[in-house]
Amino acid sequence: MSVFYKINQKLFCDLCDYLSVTSQDHQSKLSVGVCRQCELKFFQPNREKWKNGWRPTTKDINKFKKEIEKSVYSILSEINNYI
Repeated sequence: MSVFYKINQKLFCDLCDYLSVTSQDHQSKLSVGVCRQCELKFFQPNREKWKNGWRPTTKDINKFKKEIEKSVYSILSEINNYI
């Protein structure tokens, strides 16, 4: 059971809880602890604050997740229109 838990910890982003699937996601997860999108959105612009323990609020994370969902949904809708 503990092995499964450790695997889950590495597969999902610690901030957005989305599955980390790309090699960039995994690299960001190892170096910063979050997926690539969260690294670009939250870590990079706040690098010094992050190093001092700052993390985005739940409200900021939820807003970001809605933005991600909208972009994914629109891409899938476009693909579906062509099929």
